[in-house]
Amino acid sequence: MKKDKAYKTDNTEALSRLRSHLRRDGRRSERSFISLLITALTALSFFALSFYVLIITDSLGDFHPMNLLFTLFWSLIAVGGLCILPLTARRIVYCSAYMILLIYGFAQYVYYGFFGKLISFTAFANAGEGADYLGAIFEKIGPWQVIFFLLLAGAGVTLTVYAYRLPRVRGRGRVRVGALMLCAFLTLQFALPMGLGGKRKSFTWTPGGDHRYVYDNYLDRQACLGMSGFYQYLSLDTYNCFIKPLFADTAEQRAAVDGFFEKYKSSHTDNSMTGLFAGKNVVFVMMESMDYLALGDAENTPTIHYMMENGINFTNYYAPLYGDGATFSNEFALNTGIITPTDGKTLYNYQNNNYSRSLANLFEEAGYSANSFHENGGGFYNREEMHLSFGYDKYHSYYDYGGSTEEVELDTYLTRTPALMEDFLGDGEKPFFNFVITYSAHLSYYYGERMTEYAYDNYVEEGELRDGPEDLNCLRAKARITDGMLSELLEACPEDTVFICATDHYCYGLSDKTKDKYLGDDENLRQRVPFFIYSKSEDIEPVTVEKYCANVDFLPTVANLMGLDMPEYTLGNDIFDPDFGGYVIFSDFALLTDGGYYKDGEADTELLSYAYARAEASNNILASNYYKE
Repeated sequence: MKKDKAYKTDNTEALSRLRSHLRRDGRRSERSFISLLITALTALSFFALSFYVLIITDSLGDFHPMNLLFTLFWSLIAVGGLCILPLTARRIVYCSAYMILLIYGFAQYVYYGFFGKLISFTAFANAGEGADYLGAIFEKIGPWQVIFFLLLAGAGVTLTVYAYRLPRVRGRGRVRVGALMLCAFLTLQFALPMGLGGKRKSFTWTPGGDHRYVYDNYLDRQACLGMSGFYQYLSLDTYNCFIKPLFADTAEQRAAVDGFFEKYKSSHTDNSMTGLFAGKNVVFVMMESMDYLALGDAENTPTIHYMMENGINFTNYYAPLYGDGATFSNEFALNTGIITPTDGKTLYNYQNNNYSRSLANLFEEAGYSANSFHENGGGFYNREEMHLSFGYDKYHSYYDYGGSTEEVELDTYLTRTPALMEDFLGDGEKPFFNFVITYSAHLSYYYGERMTEYAYDNYVEEGELRDGPEDLNCLRAKARITDGMLSELLEACPEDTVFICATDHYCYGLSDKTKDKYLGDDENLRQRVPFFIYSKSEDIEPVTVEKYCANVDFLPTVANLMGLDMPEYTLGNDIFDPDFGGYVIFSDFALLTDGGYYKDGEADTELLSYAYARAEASNNILASNYYKE
């Protein structure tokens, strides 16, 4: 009996140990399964975030299968990095990184909603300059975008709570995981790009596209996002903005520009418009947001319509936005004839460059005084320093004349302030070249906004401008302030004065619904804006120019009309040159010619190769300070 009892006792203990062992194995298996699930969901969260940015910025049209591999490798690196961190640290790091990436992606969506392109790291440093327009920014955010944002944010918070469930790597395992992460990173940067094709020194159109050339030169950010995914795009942006300039070879960049001009140098031909306005005073007005929608009919902006109908009117002029920003991007192109940087860097990097071929310098060489006038202080967009670099004698901020914010934002502050007009007209010893930047038509566009109320109180009769969409009504009301300023300026200037007026950009501040209805849904084709020249002495017959042209053609055209020394090396063309057939190159390298509108590399032409070469040359001109003697 004792033996049976001992046997039973031993058997019970064995069974108990077996059950305990099975429970432990079960718990381990459960923990392993949960750990594997959390790992997969964490990687998936980064994957989902990347495609979220791809979708909201309309970059799926540039999608390339390599996008999946780039995103996969970055997701694995992110998960591996979390696994080697302590439990608390991995929660903090994951939550911080995920939320920063989510907010950055959403900021890209907002910027894309305004400008139809992506923004670079360096441009975010100047985001504060758009703080006054937060209301317009919120108007761009639709309910579905908010819902998706909150869903992704909720997923990130949930995974943060369970981040401790990720596999825990200790000791030598951390070294192995770190080595794998390093290998994955090197594969990302050196091996995976080969999936986009072999390296090329220049763009040559092929049916499959030159993906590797676009990727390596970072000339089209949206295409780069579509090809490489959100994280590799950020890597490219970081490299081009901060690392590449440290190792740039200025001599090599200058040689590349020399090679471009040797191949594409345009020989200007004098024509019937050469020197037409030589020696006259010049008022160059860059009109804020005054596109064709803003002008409306002759009843809305009678002065501008009169100048267009009785001067030189360029009906197919476009203002593409090549770099970051809108107003200052075109301000730079109009004044220098150089495209703003397309490689991620901002214009502030080049405030000390030599711009000897700028309009201001060309006019001063011809014996003119050159001054610029605007409502903003000199620090906004760093305008004062930039304008001095352009060659202007002085940047005149309306604040310097004692005006309040409410007063200086009215374009008529210029014409109704005696001290300001005295500086504007000068002493008469030299002909003047004055650059005026208007402001009154700037966003926002809603009833009750201060500038809109002023326009309705002073320029709109009761019952007028109430039949259309609210934002369009408000835009047209504010446009009357700018038109009124031009009327007063025409009256104040001497008889021998030429007015050169060009709009900085189309009115991107309107609602998407209004833009789609009145301007169509193609961001490029929306960029047709007014450009006209009017001589107060009325010494020419009205001329309508239908040739396709763009902002980089502005400087050589003005130089030709004014009889200035034509820059030997220019990225644009004199619109009146008979050898210039007319075309527009947009920031995504779509082309507009007499033959049609070509997008996404559809045009098998030399012009497309030239478009990429020109963008690369412009970047090198700026980076190497090419025009420095």
